[in-house]
Amino acid sequence: MRRIVPAALVLLALVPQACQRDEATAPQLPRPRAQAAAGSECANPPPGTIWCDDFEVDRLSSYFEHLSPSSFARTAGVGLDGSSGMKAVYTPGVAQAGDLKVAFGRSPDPAYVTPVDGGTSDYRDIYWRAYLKNQAGWTGGGAGAFTKAMVLASPDWAQAAVGYVVAPGFGDALRLDPVSGTDADGNLLTTGYNDFDHFTWLGNATGATPIFGEAAVGQWYCIEAHMRLNDAGQSNGILEYWINGTLDAQRTGLNFLGSYSAFGINAIFFENYWSATAPQPEERYWDNIVVATQRIGCGPSGPPPPTFTTVSVGVNACALTDGGAAYCWGEGGNNGDGTTTFRPTPVPVEGGFRWTALTASSRTCGLSTSGAVYCWGLTPQQVASDYRFTAITNGCGLTTEGVWYCWNEAAESPLDTEGHDFTVLSMGSHSCGVTTAHAAYCKGVNSFGALGDGTYHTPQAPPWWVAVTGGLSFSTVSAGSYNNTCGVTTSGAGYCWGYDWGATPSLLSSGVNFTSISTGWTHACGVATSGDGYCWGESTAGELGHFLGGSAQVVGGHSWKAIGAGRQWTCGVTTDGALYCWGNTTTGRTMEPVQVVP
Repeated sequence: MRRIVPAALVLLALVPQACQRDEATAPQLPRPRAQAAAGSECANPPPGTIWCDDFEVDRLSSYFEHLSPSSFARTAGVGLDGSSGMKAVYTPGVAQAGDLKVAFGRSPDPAYVTPVDGGTSDYRDIYWRAYLKNQAGWTGGGAGAFTKAMVLASPDWAQAAVGYVVAPGFGDALRLDPVSGTDADGNLLTTGYNDFDHFTWLGNATGATPIFGEAAVGQWYCIEAHMRLNDAGQSNGILEYWINGTLDAQRTGLNFLGSYSAFGINAIFFENYWSATAPQPEERYWDNIVVATQRIGCGPSGPPPPTFTTVSVGVNACALTDGGAAYCWGEGGNNGDGTTTFRPTPVPVEGGFRWTALTASSRTCGLSTSGAVYCWGLTPQQVASDYRFTAITNGCGLTTEGVWYCWNEAAESPLDTEGHDFTVLSMGSHSCGVTTAHAAYCKGVNSFGALGDGTYHTPQAPPWWVAVTGGLSFSTVSAGSYNNTCGVTTSGAGYCWGYDWGATPSLLSSGVNFTSISTGWTHACGVATSGDGYCWGESTAGELGHFLGGSAQVVGGHSWKAIGAGRQWTCGVTTDGALYCWGNTTTGRTMEPVQVVP
């Protein structure tokens, strides 16, 4: 028989989602442009496809349920580029505007919940994608239900796990709500569909892109979701989604179903249910639904790369997107992805956090939007949890109380600044800082003149912090990892001292003003006010990005927003948000910048 869900029951389904505590709310992103897929995508479906429906051919009979076909119908001309798609018609006072339910893999009720594939697989890692457009003039926010993947565990539709991607009526962005229907040991608790009394809500996350806002309706969005069940006895499940190829919200570290393994993910619903009902007659359009075992992307050319804002380079490298997501790549065990696998290209850092700053060295640390600091290795772990920070450097951060606090030592403790009120601090093989009066001070080993005080003498007694000579007024300073230091003055002039430069600041070039400088192992790079990139120092592996000795412009003709110098390699972000690396990179040696794409 048909499992038609009563309106009252669906209304109950939406209420707990709105009441869950928001675990990871993302900042608002600029409205992206959708990359349209071909109307006949299913003639040549993406790799790993289990189910594809571009609505150019009538496949509606393959769904095990299609509710309200009069209000949710395959319609010519409403899809991508004027192709066929699904049109959902919302009517004031009527909650149900229709849905499509597709089954795949092993099913507890194959006679009714009939799989579209062979019905023999237990899928534990599933991606699904749909294109969505709300009509121009749409009002009322998200309208409630959108899509969800689940583990149906019995003929009565008991759900062992659910991955909700909902469109709550109280906001303009999508929202994740992962749910467990088992106990911690994996025993099934639910006895039927939407058994809320036995659901465990695992913490939601609200997305960044206001696709239901006034400025966003009337255009197509490519929305791809991903649900990965946890391994037995571990909390490593994932629920996340992308909009137009950019990660919009994510929940990781999830224990969906303990050690339960009777069934895998075996059903996905595409829904148009609005419990409060529409404030006016309006329409929503769907197209190009795909369910797959791997990333699907947005059309034939796949998902567009993220737009980056900054990069930090050490032994490995990490970069921030304009939405505050962190990506890392390089040596395994340092990328925050929960693995020890070497990553030649950037992978997302686990945890679902949004970041405002990153610093990569022997381990990477990030400053989250909440002011908490996390460091990784394998996965982000909070440090100095009693404090909130406004800035970070390698191993230390500036608290909201204006105190520099460090966590690289055996015991976390405040940094002894000897009374200097540093606004900028940089930690490498030595330490340097800039005070509120723009004076620079350094401390540490001085055998190469890295302290910049005109000597090669390392202090043996306080004061440990010594003034950089020359009477220069600095805005920023960068302490390298091999006894070298560079800084930018308040007038934009670049100076370096230490290894290869001597014990006093040396002017880089009288004709170039800088906005930033990053000092690495035996080289350094800076971004000029013109957007040009310059690198100088030793070029043992092409890390200078040019074929000349000394200081010269990075080849390639790019305009740079940020450049980070590491150990024998360099990475930079262009003003249009593209990421490039050169030197001894994760994909081989090169003297010319090569684009890096996740």
